[in-house]
Amino acid sequence: MRFFIKKNLPSPVKFVLKTLVVFILSALLFFPTPVLALDYSGTLQSYVSNVKVELDSVLTAIKKLPNLSYENGKTTLAEIESKLQKTQTDARKNATDFQKLSNETQQEYNKINDDIKSLYITEEASQKQLDDLRERQRLKRAENEKKLLAWLIASDDSPNPLVIDGSYEEYDKYLQYVLSLNTQLKNLQLSRAELESKNQSLSEVIVLTNKISNLSDKVEKRIKLANQKYGNVKDYADALASFSDPDILGEISELDQLIADISKDL
Repeated sequence: MRFFIKKNLPSPVKFVLKTLVVFILSALLFFPTPVLALDYSGTLQSYVSNVKVELDSVLTAIKKLPNLSYENGKTTLAEIESKLQKTQTDARKNATDFQKLSNETQQEYNKINDDIKSLYITEEASQKQLDDLRERQRLKRAENEKKLLAWLIASDDSPNPLVIDGSYEEYDKYLQYVLSLNTQLKNLQLSRAELESKNQSLSEVIVLTNKISNLSDKVEKRIKLANQKYGNVKDYADALASFSDPDILGEISELDQLIADISKDL
């Protein structure tokens, strides 16, 4: 860096080179690795499996109700209520937590996407500087060839004009600088590719966390309906003091169907 950012380099070139280094360092060192180790696809499947297990246990308890004594039925009814409330509470928490995670991941995605755009702009500016430098060197080389030809034709004892004006030394510096800038451009492209890969992973996380949140929200709302039907069963049980009366059997059957539909739709 000390060699290439000398006062004899054009100011725009020095600016671009410094900018390149800043962006490469930020890309490689300062971007936190997002929490991508979690298998959100597995998390989604695990949530579905856990809910199905809970609902299956509720269905098993519901099917037993018509054959139970009133006292045992009330105990089972309390267990059903507890499981439904837990499933609804867990679903609501899941919906909120994963929506928050999705929103935070979206913010990180947007931030990295802005940085990728900045890297593109810097890369294009650097490439233009390099192209301009090569063009100036091409013109300088053509000028030096004319000087050298004139010196050779003169056949006198005068020293090589390209040695006197430092053209050879300047050309060596040019080659070293071009090599360095090409390396910087390559590192810049690699850094950009790394950020694009991170954003691809983040976009997958956003999709999956949204799915978990939306599914949990639907489960919460449907369990809420099931809880309302459960309330009807409980009211009938309190009024009839029985779980085998035809009226309560109809309510039990409807509750059973509601829970079965939720489990099936999962």
